[in-house]
Amino acid sequence: MASDSLCMFREPGLAVGVLAFVLGLAGVAIGCVYGLLFTRFGVPSLVITLARLLAVLGLHLKVLGTTGTISLGDVWLDRFTNRDFLPQPVSYALAVLVRTRDRIT
Repeated sequence: MASDSLCMFREPGLAVGVLAFVLGLAGVAIGCVYGLLFTRFGVPSLVITLARLLAVLGLHLKVLGTTGTISLGDVWLDRFTNRDFLPQPVSYALAVLVRTRDRIT
């Protein structure tokens, strides 16, 4: 996630090392808040994790708007991962094969 943040916040002319340091400090601060919530107030770690998930999802919706996605356009990575990796019949056959093998063993 830090690498995604590093790419997302990179400004032209801003050193990557500075961004990595700032994001590292942000990670330490967030970890301290989580630790405080867990140790001082006794909030279960699962609740803290789920609350963070909801906060990040809300931030994504705020940043990306109602579409909820960033369109990559017609780039080779999008084609490879969504359409060209395996034909649909082959992927279904592999899924059945793996599932059948798991039941046998």
